[in-house]
Amino acid sequence: MGFRKLTQSFGELVEEWYLYFEKLKVVTRQRSRTTHEDYLGGIRKWFHDYWKRPAVEVTPYVVTEVFEAMKLKGLCFGHGKKLKQVLKSIFDFGIQSGALPYLQRSPLFSALESVSNSQAAS
Repeated sequence: MGFRKLTQSFGELVEEWYLYFEKLKVVTRQRSRTTHEDYLGGIRKWFHDYWKRPAVEVTPYVVTEVFEAMKLKGLCFGHGKKLKQVLKSIFDFGIQSGALPYLQRSPLFSALESVSNSQAAS
């Protein structure tokens, strides 16, 4: 798997993640295709403003803002928790694969505590 540029957009990163985990999870029947597509759809829906921007622009602040917006829209805790897991998987994939060599850790590392605390308080 070859990554082309350091300014990879968030959407390109998500698409690379989608294809990689499609082979790893869907083809081996560890995850249904419908679930995998739902994950992609959720990320597209909530992070659409960042889809064409460099992935590095999805910062802890952005993640917190998106999850606060989800909370205000009334999304259930379970849906938010699953979306956090998917987003973490995307950034972990980018870091481990070399697609995001400028990141040492996922932006969720800093955002998760504040998001978890605010969701638990509701």
